[in-house]
Amino acid sequence: MKILERYLLGQFLRNTAIILAACLILFILIDVTERLDTILAEDADFLTTLMYFALKIPQTLVLMMPISVLGGTLFTFATLHKNSELVAMRGSGTTILSLAKPILGFTLFLSLFSILLSETVVPTSQRKLREIYNLEIQKKDEKGIYSRENIWWREGENFFAAESFNSSTKTLIGVSAIRVSEDFRIRSRMLADQAIWLNSDLGWNAEEVSYFSFRRKKPLLTKDFQKLPLPTQRNPKEFFSGKIETDTMSFRELRGFMNQQSKSGLTVSHLYASLYEKLSFPFVSFVVVFVSCAFVVRQVRATNLALPFLLGLGIAFTYFMIHSFSVALGRAELIPPIFSAWIANGLMLFIGMVLNAGAESPR
Repeated sequence: MKILERYLLGQFLRNTAIILAACLILFILIDVTERLDTILAEDADFLTTLMYFALKIPQTLVLMMPISVLGGTLFTFATLHKNSELVAMRGSGTTILSLAKPILGFTLFLSLFSILLSETVVPTSQRKLREIYNLEIQKKDEKGIYSRENIWWREGENFFAAESFNSSTKTLIGVSAIRVSEDFRIRSRMLADQAIWLNSDLGWNAEEVSYFSFRRKKPLLTKDFQKLPLPTQRNPKEFFSGKIETDTMSFRELRGFMNQQSKSGLTVSHLYASLYEKLSFPFVSFVVVFVSCAFVVRQVRATNLALPFLLGLGIAFTYFMIHSFSVALGRAELIPPIFSAWIANGLMLFIGMVLNAGAESPR
């Protein structure tokens, strides 16, 4: 790496690190202010509270990275403008892309790093975060806040339904389990007044059970049991939320969830845009920096440091507006989902290439 490239990269890394640290601290402080009343009211212990806020760092890091690298880029080139260093660099014949090459290379690395974090650390930390806040701080399971009604799910050839779920006692009320054959003929049905969760080894224990076996060309077989195991792999925590938060899932987890939903006979076409977005959105760091280079490297008055930042904010706002709108169209199935996820990146990269080529033209 050339001396000039090392100098620019060093300035960029320092500025980006400062902005990223400031964003993380500010975000955590705001969240502490919002959650403090709840934490104090529930009398949560210090270690649990500390773990809760520490688990917010991975996702916050991913969310703040694009704005941090954009701010680091803008501040770096604005400082070079102010010190007239950029004038000397451009006067020596250095092109915009040559100046931006080390920064673009590092932002591309950060984009790939964001994907890695989103696939590994972020989903795990988010699940643990919700578990700590809901179960250990607010104790929703003990209060019955997670109770639900009219539940059904499928596991292979078994279909399950329950009238309600009591989260305080970890009990399914009014349970029905139907087993079907490959041609969807009912083979057996189990009805139980309730099913109580014992532990992770023993699973669910159904009580007051009526078992019906439907045999080909044979009479219906009926048996009653005082207790009988409920053949499901689900645990109480899987009933604690009726809403699936795809934003906190990794690409692999969401794809697995979609496959599971498809096997259960549910439509998942509206989720494909969210699936492809998990691969396209992390490249926002590279895209906005590439586009901004055409603006910030131009001759700007040495004392005017506000203009590059205003331009940067405009670029970021434009990207997020296009991306959000296109993904919404993809979720509504108005355009192909893979196209909706990547259209903002493609369009902004094209604009960046045009602007960078124009910035090199004689004026």
